[in-house]
Amino acid sequence: MGCGVNSKLFEGQAYKLFLGELEESIAVLRGIASANEYPSSDRLTQLRVRFHNLRGSAGFFGFVQVSELAHNIEGFFFSGDMHRWNSELFKHISKLEAQWAELPLPVNSSSPDKSD
Repeated sequence: MGCGVNSKLFEGQAYKLFLGELEESIAVLRGIASANEYPSSDRLTQLRVRFHNLRGSAGFFGFVQVSELAHNIEGFFFSGDMHRWNSELFKHISKLEAQWAELPLPVNSSSPDKSD
């Protein structure tokens, strides 16, 4: 996933913030899925912005798959397709969790919490 990426990127606070952003985004998706209702227009805008930002952050660190997945989720919130809402949302959560689990731990950190 991070093949060819400079490991120095994983030493700074920015990477730790990225991991926190990713973890929070997964939690947000879980919350939306468990609410089992379609978000308001304002909430959809917030979600699109969140996943747009996550896409850029993942790209900065060289995590192409996470970036592409965030882009797909961003597009999903643009689509407004109520028929696919729950099934697609759960698929996105699973994929994002799998990608998150494969990310390298921050350098010089004894045990960052990447668990639920």
